[in-house]
Amino acid sequence: MVIKVGSGEIDDLSTLSVLDEESLLRELRARYKKGIIYTYIGDVLIAINPFKQLNIYEKQVCFIEQEQKEKHLINKKKKTLF
Repeated sequence: MVIKVGSGEIDDLSTLSVLDEESLLRELRARYKKGIIYTYIGDVLIAINPFKQLNIYEKQVCFIEQEQKEKHLINKKKKTLF
């Protein structure tokens, strides 16, 4: 299946046959218009600020994120003390 550049359907831009500025911007713009703010280029994650609330995270995911941050801070504190 061939996906056209600028369709907003390409999740990883490193798979583009022509990896130039114009192609990257065209695809990022199309994804942004669809409300898709996260795009990969290989191992790099590009996040575009939507300047609006998207409600893409469930409450459960937000709670897990907060829990992980708290654990991270506690571990840093422990390492600092020892």
